[in-house]
Amino acid sequence: PPGREFISGEAGLNRYWAPVDGRAVASHRTIPDSIVIEGDLAYDWGRYEGAAGPVGSPAEFSGKYLIVWRLDDDGVWRMVQDMWNSGPVR
Repeated sequence: PPGREFISGEAGLNRYWAPVDGRAVASHRTIPDSIVIEGDLAYDWGRYEGAAGPVGSPAEFSGKYLIVWRLDDDGVWRMVQDMWNSGPVR
């Protein structure tokens, strides 16, 4: 995430994404600009947008992202890297 250290491992991810009392993500979506598949690796990049914050009065947000995926032996694509940063202030 912007302005933070790398997050890795299941425990670190769970801590980062744990809900905070009185706050929630009201919406979130990614809008890919490109998706490239090369063997068992893929990457996509584009824009994201959503709304989050205090329940009942979330603030809108948007930005850019890059995600790297790996096709595992069980045939499922799994995210292995995810980077994003905020878009221009509107």
